[in-house]
Amino acid sequence: MKVRLFHACMFMVLLALLVSGSAASVSAGRDERLGIPVSAYRATLVGDPVLDAISPAIFESGVNTPVLITGQNLEGTSSARLGSVALRNVLVIDSTRVSALVPWSIAPGIYDLTTVNQTGQTALLADAVTVSVPAPTWTSNGPFGGDLWDVVLDPVDPARLYVSAQRSGLFRSESGGDSWSMSLVTPFPLRTQIAYPTPGQPPVLYVGGDAGIGMLRSLDYGQTWQQAVPEGFADWQATHGMVGRAYVRSDQPSWVYLALSSWEDVDPNAGLYLSTDLGETWSLVDGTGGLHVTTLAFDPDAPGLNMVIGTRSGQVYLTTDGGGDWSDPILVAGFIGRLVFAPTLYDGHRSLWAITGDSNNGAEENAYRSTDGGETWTPIQVQPGASNSGVTYHDTISGLLWSAVGSGYYSEDDGDTWTPIGTGLNEVQDLAVVPGANSRPTTPLFAATRGGLYRSTDGGSTWQETDAGLGAVMVRTIAVSPFNADEAYAATQVKGIQHTVDGGRNWQSLQVPIGRYQASIAPDPFNDGKIFIGYGDIEPVPLARISTDHGATYAEYALALPAEYEDRGAYVSAIAPDPLTEDRLLAGVCVDDNWPTVGPGLVYASTDGGSTWIQQSTPAGVKCILRLAFDPQDASVVYAGTNGTGLLRSVDGGETWAPLPAQPAGTEIGAVVIDPRDSLSLYVMSYSFTNTGSEVGVFVTHDGGETWAKMEGLTDYPIWELMLVKVGTGYRLYAATMNGLRYLEAIPVDPWTPWLPGSGIAETATVDGFNAGVEVGRVVLYIGTSGGTVSATVASAASPSNADAAQLLAGGVYRSMINVHLVYLPNVMQD
Repeated sequence: MKVRLFHACMFMVLLALLVSGSAASVSAGRDERLGIPVSAYRATLVGDPVLDAISPAIFESGVNTPVLITGQNLEGTSSARLGSVALRNVLVIDSTRVSALVPWSIAPGIYDLTTVNQTGQTALLADAVTVSVPAPTWTSNGPFGGDLWDVVLDPVDPARLYVSAQRSGLFRSESGGDSWSMSLVTPFPLRTQIAYPTPGQPPVLYVGGDAGIGMLRSLDYGQTWQQAVPEGFADWQATHGMVGRAYVRSDQPSWVYLALSSWEDVDPNAGLYLSTDLGETWSLVDGTGGLHVTTLAFDPDAPGLNMVIGTRSGQVYLTTDGGGDWSDPILVAGFIGRLVFAPTLYDGHRSLWAITGDSNNGAEENAYRSTDGGETWTPIQVQPGASNSGVTYHDTISGLLWSAVGSGYYSEDDGDTWTPIGTGLNEVQDLAVVPGANSRPTTPLFAATRGGLYRSTDGGSTWQETDAGLGAVMVRTIAVSPFNADEAYAATQVKGIQHTVDGGRNWQSLQVPIGRYQASIAPDPFNDGKIFIGYGDIEPVPLARISTDHGATYAEYALALPAEYEDRGAYVSAIAPDPLTEDRLLAGVCVDDNWPTVGPGLVYASTDGGSTWIQQSTPAGVKCILRLAFDPQDASVVYAGTNGTGLLRSVDGGETWAPLPAQPAGTEIGAVVIDPRDSLSLYVMSYSFTNTGSEVGVFVTHDGGETWAKMEGLTDYPIWELMLVKVGTGYRLYAATMNGLRYLEAIPVDPWTPWLPGSGIAETATVDGFNAGVEVGRVVLYIGTSGGTVSATVASAASPSNADAAQLLAGGVYRSMINVHLVYLPNVMQD
């Protein structure tokens, strides 16, 4: 039939040419009039499928990889394959585009692409894709950004930047922000100070902080660090908890000052310390002993004489003789977090700014300006009701400065009036100016925000995110699709819900709002792409967000509070679909209360997929519902972990609840795990943040809750997640802890059996979130971490170039795969 149709078409073409009187002839297989091969008539006139490309064309095996096939006449495509490997989820978008999924089990190699349409016609694209061997251990590609505090440019080479990232550490870029690497793993690093004591040699870097570091020093651009603190600091830290902040003087690059404060009301070791030999030896600056010094600034006119210090109690002290004598305390307000001198005069004076408050201490940040060297102060309100995290001056243009308030502002009259900068930023925390520009619109800027690092080349009018490799996003909740182990959702601290469909190779921000990174996310076990999401923080009315298209769009459904709580906020704190009945699910609600008092907990049920909700019966006095878990064998049995009132159980599908007669020692119950092979075996994790009497640990019962034992073999705390994962024919029990991922290969009878450490970064990093997807032949593991260190041995195995040094890895979501059936991938973790 196809041959006859082709001949008929060719006859009509030749007839048309003859009728038109054309002298063109068809010879040697080519139409001389049209200049195309005769074979092209088949595709042009009959509509045969033609393949142009496939994207991506190069990728690793071991991941269910989404691909886009492009060409012509593809509207009838019914199947596709790479070599002999059939692609999954083949979907025709239009006549030129087809999407599909390459199965994870494809072996490395070069493959032809073949498509088949509904009439059996095929199209071929030779050598269409190259599949490479997957990484042998944990890999990550974000999400990037995070809660960033400070951005500092090297004064000699502005393309070299250092950014302090909340709980992760210090990051370094040598490309003007185009790419980033981790320089230092430590929680809560403060502002980097850079000095060049020897021209032509690498600078000396200083970073202060708490968590025991005091101050660290680097002599090799931040590749390695050593502690540089006064003698006795270790004892002070152990007893008082010291916070150190470093400062260098432009006229004395070999000198470094260390401002020390502590959490004690009275501490004789607090004060301002000076080292004149790069931090090797120290002396206490006269007159500062016992002062909780938090910041220091040098007057550019006389940096060796005129200095100002700020204190934890909101006072400043002035000196005009380099620290020999200090003025009486001058009260500004709150906590003095930062002092900034203007680099140039404006209207005959040099401004000095004090940023009061401190986000790390929960105090509101505001700005005060002095035009008389710190004797008197005037509050400056940039944006009503918004905290001010700092001001940054242009290096040469008098009166031009930017303020880290809200989405950012600039002033051209030394702070008297303010104008919003361009859109694109949110919650700015610091700004840095690249020196050398001669006007505001031509000034390059960097902005550190609670969501990431951004760059502007036009004074702040437009912004582009520039933090690839800078991984400081905190991730707690991770959910994995039951239909594709490489599709995952991650609730992050500052960037909302992140979504990946390719095992974390790429991440996309969803528009579904969440309040905190503990927000619950539950994929529907019956419908691919349907997810249930709780907000995780107080709302006027608690809402369940539901998406049926993988988070691209969503709808909101209210859970009506009982009359006695109508004037109080609440939120959906837990959400769980019934594993055996479609469209039936339970939700836990936490009602607002005055912190640290824990609010009441409520349970709701829906039988229509979350469109309507009915409150269920819970015992009086129950506190916030943290987790809900159905028995996988009998969904009429459900457990609820509460914040302070232990473990609840329902035997009627969640309609009524009662505390278990015997409770584990912990009262703040997080994850509740039920062994799918034995419903009498339960594992719960407990932590203690609001209830000091709650014991921390993992507790187990093998008799349905009649008796409980603590699993003493797990010694790393706190525990953020607990999960039982099927691996091959057995099950592993995983625990995500502050000190790494831990697991049991099999469930022991002896509670003292030690837990095994995870591999690579999962062994030592803080693991805030964990989940796993199980498919035939493999298990995909995900961890959320703020970053960590891989030992030299492990780094050497992964990359020979790192054989002599440990490797620092940024935060984010890391993925690893266990190849259960030993089918191919020799470099992937086998089981």
